[in-house]
Amino acid sequence: MESAFDPIFLNTRTTRSRRALRKVQVALCTMTRRSPLTLVFSEHISSACIVASQRIGVLMRLSNLIPTKDKLQLYKSAVLPYLTYCHLVWHFRRAGDARKLERLQVGGLRAVYKDTHASYFQLLERAKLPTLANSRAFTGHLYSHV
Repeated sequence: MESAFDPIFLNTRTTRSRRALRKVQVALCTMTRRSPLTLVFSEHISSACIVASQRIGVLMRLSNLIPTKDKLQLYKSAVLPYLTYCHLVWHFRRAGDARKLERLQVGGLRAVYKDTHASYFQLLERAKLPTLANSRAFTGHLYSHV
């Protein structure tokens, strides 16, 4: 089947054009031949959520085997980077994506502390972490004043 899009020429190589190209966890999509190239971040966020959720599941299974301090360290090093990777780029996109990531942070902190009754803000205070939204806002503020 022939592509309806023009080929892309990079140096001496010719590539076939496709509806979506996934590179560095950001999808570049063209909806029709005449529409401009658009960036779609939902795919990146969904894949990050899947990996983070799997790692939170591992933390839950380890909940009785390792101390809370070590579980928090594992959360910060193995889960949190997936929730914050490239967050300044997609910060002003869909609110549903941000809520999905915040819910994962709640689940991760509940797994660390084995606490199903504490509020999100109580868990954040115990972990000495900001909300993901506040983290994005703070980082954005830092970069805007460089």
